[in-house]
Amino acid sequence: MSAESDLDLDVVGAPPEPGGKPLTVLALDAEMEEARGRQGTLIKEAELRERIVLGEQWHIADATEESTFPTSDTVRMDFITENLLYPLCLTWAAVIDQGRIDPRGFPFHPTAQDMESAKAVNTILDFEKQRCSEPELISEAAEWAQMHGDVLFYPQWSEADGPHRVLRQKVDKAGHVVGQDGQPELEQAWEFGGVVEDVIAAPDYWTDGAYHYKDAQALCGRRVINRHVARAKLRGAKGVDEMGQEYERFPDADPKDVDFPTSIDTTRRGVEARELWLKPGPRSETGCFALIVDKKAVMSIPYPKNPESGKLIYDGQLPGSIWKVGNIRGCPRGKTHVSDAIHQQRLVNATLRAILARAEFARAAWMIGNPETLAQMGTSKTKRVDYVGDQDVRHAVMILEGAGVPPSLVRVYKDAREALRDVFGVSTATSTGGDPTESKSGVQMREARAQDGQKIRPARGRLEQARKKVAKDKITLWQVHADEARMVRVLGPGGEVSARWLRGADLEGADVALEIGSGMLSSHIGGQKYAEESAAAGFLSPQDAIERRETGLGQTVDDAQGMARVDSQARQAASGRPVEPMPDVNPKMAVERLKVVIGSMAVDGEDVSGVQRLAQAYQQLAAAMAKSKAQGPPQAPEGKNGAPKVTPTRKDQGEPPQ
Repeated sequence: MSAESDLDLDVVGAPPEPGGKPLTVLALDAEMEEARGRQGTLIKEAELRERIVLGEQWHIADATEESTFPTSDTVRMDFITENLLYPLCLTWAAVIDQGRIDPRGFPFHPTAQDMESAKAVNTILDFEKQRCSEPELISEAAEWAQMHGDVLFYPQWSEADGPHRVLRQKVDKAGHVVGQDGQPELEQAWEFGGVVEDVIAAPDYWTDGAYHYKDAQALCGRRVINRHVARAKLRGAKGVDEMGQEYERFPDADPKDVDFPTSIDTTRRGVEARELWLKPGPRSETGCFALIVDKKAVMSIPYPKNPESGKLIYDGQLPGSIWKVGNIRGCPRGKTHVSDAIHQQRLVNATLRAILARAEFARAAWMIGNPETLAQMGTSKTKRVDYVGDQDVRHAVMILEGAGVPPSLVRVYKDAREALRDVFGVSTATSTGGDPTESKSGVQMREARAQDGQKIRPARGRLEQARKKVAKDKITLWQVHADEARMVRVLGPGGEVSARWLRGADLEGADVALEIGSGMLSSHIGGQKYAEESAAAGFLSPQDAIERRETGLGQTVDDAQGMARVDSQARQAASGRPVEPMPDVNPKMAVERLKVVIGSMAVDGEDVSGVQRLAQAYQQLAAAMAKSKAQGPPQAPEGKNGAPKVTPTRKDQGEPPQ
């Protein structure tokens, strides 16, 4: 093949274009570059807002012009400013995430499959929340979204993530290994790969120009990578010749570093890499993911599929989700309140400079007197001078104060600061408690909170929807890429059945629904509170209540180990080996667990007769224990420690009383 043909690859699953030519990766990239050009004005404005929020534009040569940026090295640093935009951006980012943006999984139906799948979904979401440091991720996104108007949450499964040293249950060909005592056997192991979530802002991502992200057909993300990584990517690219032999397409590739300027006059140095996503549709039946490094097509593969359900990853949608602070009709980019706040910030600076100028005049005192006396006083106000004849010089000098600061100018300055906070929806009364010297009624505080909540609620609602889509994508990535050993490690010793259910679960379809839940209910504090209430109502034993109060988890250690041992027994029973109920395991819990196992095995078409016999044995054991408990403790025989003898009276013997 020629060197020119090696530079490009065909888009997988794409029918021929008009004229009979195939759709190639570089041709698709050229189309996306054209779409980026149509959004160029908004992208430049986003970078300008970022610079203004960071205060870079105020270091200018002309103190009367805030719209002029420095063009030379002779920059004056004495421009009087008070940058309130950046701290207000931080306050807004903290307020928008109050109460926690917390997607949770709920079962569609009260079946074992739906309940186990929802339980596994929530456990994995909690695991990813800690692993990806989600609060910091949302805080970073909130800052960029205010400057740019929109950001892209971009979750991916990266095999390069790691390695991670973990303690997990051993797995062999027959399944998870359980010791002679019925306890799971654990091992130390290295794990590679995992979910990696990035926050990308303009100009590092763009779509084909659709108004809503769910309607967009293509996504392009730009990265600046290390040239050594770029060389490895290029030299690892393979091709197949006419004879079916595989060869290296770029064996001598040696990309060079290039500077990519940012919005604050710094540069990123490296090699440009682009990731292209094309949704399944008229242009590609299978969907396509393509990688371009140094303007060379390195990879072109179809959308991965869930091996259990056969569904395309992300349900055939583009990965991640875009969070827009505000909508612009028909525009792929977002509107932000920072655009309006910039004008208020300029008014704050203008009034501040005027106040300081008047203060300079007020600070300087005018001295009037004869030249000899003024010359003796000099410039120091505390300097001692000699007498002039028999007269003290202090009586020969008149001191006049300069003009004061007009109260109206101070009032305009305060109003401008307050208006700036109102634009952000974080007024002084609600975010700081207000001025302690001023008294405010409850009605005023309630109205201030309501107004701030109304200003922030639309952006928070869009953030909730974006995070819900990201949560669904993360679970989908686990369904496709995570092996069973990793799932069981995260879900716990009793999570083998839950992992099996989760493999084929239909998210947002008929099995598990994802909705925004309360952060308190899903936290350990919520679990502790639930344990206290259940113990007070008598639903938990004292031992279980004590442990669950400390951990905040939904089950105790004994319960988790018991479920793992019952799962091991179920596998032995399914293989045809005779198994007897374990006396130290709660039989009611074992029966419920075996019902779940039977349902899971029935879906896979396995023989469940042995497991059913084991469940019947546990059910008989539970009935026997309940009957024994109802009869009470056995009666002690008559005698030394037995019940005392009762002598019948004459009335009992039928004789008349005397």
